[in-house]
Amino acid sequence: MHELEKGANRLYFYKLIRRVCLSILPLCINRFCCATHSNSFAGSKLVHFQSYHIMSYYKSFFSWQLAANSPNRDVSLNSLFDKKNSHGSTSLFSISLFDVRYFRQWILACSSTIVLLTFLLLMQQSVNRQQPETRSAGLAADNPKDAGITKIVRLADALKASLKEDQLARLQLQYSREDAAKWSNLPASFRGAQRVGLNFGAMTSAQVQTAKALMQAVAGTKVNEGWDELQQLLNADDYLNTSGGGPEYGAAHYYIALLGTPAAKGIFEIQFGGHHLAFANTYKDGVLVGATPSFRGVEPFGNFTVNNKTNQPLNQEQAALSAMLTSLSGTELASAQLGRTFSDLMVGPRRDGQFPNTPSGIKCSNLSAAQKQLVLNAIKTYVDDIDDADAKVFLKRYTDELDNTYISCSGTTTVTAQNDYVRIDGPSVWIEYSSQHGIILPGTHPHSVWRDKTKDYGGMEGGQGGTAPRIALVR
Repeated sequence: MHELEKGANRLYFYKLIRRVCLSILPLCINRFCCATHSNSFAGSKLVHFQSYHIMSYYKSFFSWQLAANSPNRDVSLNSLFDKKNSHGSTSLFSISLFDVRYFRQWILACSSTIVLLTFLLLMQQSVNRQQPETRSAGLAADNPKDAGITKIVRLADALKASLKEDQLARLQLQYSREDAAKWSNLPASFRGAQRVGLNFGAMTSAQVQTAKALMQAVAGTKVNEGWDELQQLLNADDYLNTSGGGPEYGAAHYYIALLGTPAAKGIFEIQFGGHHLAFANTYKDGVLVGATPSFRGVEPFGNFTVNNKTNQPLNQEQAALSAMLTSLSGTELASAQLGRTFSDLMVGPRRDGQFPNTPSGIKCSNLSAAQKQLVLNAIKTYVDDIDDADAKVFLKRYTDELDNTYISCSGTTTVTAQNDYVRIDGPSVWIEYSSQHGIILPGTHPHSVWRDKTKDYGGMEGGQGGTAPRIALVR
């Protein structure tokens, strides 16, 4: 359940309990008054005292409490407090301290009243704590102006404002195609890993949370995709840190960079990455013009537990690609098979634009409608990593180009054995998935990449720019 809904439910519960107490309280007051007004023994010594101020305090207090629930209920208080007692006075009442018969009733009524008053005060404090939190959450959720590029710029500015001067110098850089291409799938300490930006390990926990808020805003909302997937990939590296990988692994080694100043005008990229992860959103004049290169990998593969939570960040990609391949007939699968073994990706880090000159495999125009949908389902597991609205734009373009898209593979259709390989090659979309041997843990683990032949790095100069070069490749 959403936190806003939880807060609203707690608030309703507190008010309900308070209403019940307010319903019971008049009975206690009435019992209190009956006990104190009783004077059946003429010879008893009576102690009289002025009660006007006490009754006024009670009346003011209950008026405030009842008004908090229903302003129209305040009228009933006059009948409760202003009735004349047996002596015909509204300002005096008598207490028989020596009337043993009524002393027990007086103590019980008084104790019940005090307990209820205390409980009501505690309930009011709980309501006061809940109301500001719920109200603030509601404003954040209901403000349509704080969305899209406006929200992204606000969160980026908040991140920059939280940093020290030396941290800011590492985070905020001028946009350049050269820096945009500095991403890797390797751990940060490995030779050959190249990244720009500020790593989480050089930030305070509050600064990391601010950075994560920015990443959450530019990522998708689906379970095991988008922001959820990013968090699980960080968890996977923390898992390696404590499972034999050592200090070279962990969320502290993930970097965030702003290439260009985030604004509604101009060009900037939000780059985030580390071991097995590269996220690159490029914006031009407030519009997402590129969401690739987008690299995903994970070790361990499958389900693993971190902080009592089950993680499975790439299971859905593997399952969708396997379903796509197993839907093929024997003849179709033979057409999709590539004539070589792939131990890694073709167009991975530092291999920009290295697409084959001629597409291989089976063309989607030759597939049934159901099989085409399975191809789209596989593509969606990558496109859904970006924010939901932009994901629809990219998916529509790939859907329009589907008949001219090819699928191919090498190895088994389970896509879990070592050297299993799958490819989706379209006029724009390029997706690769490679199953490889484990590095830290036994078994296999996947590397995968989503590229766009016309919009890598936003189509900026030095990227593909609509003229994606292909290289000759033997099948």
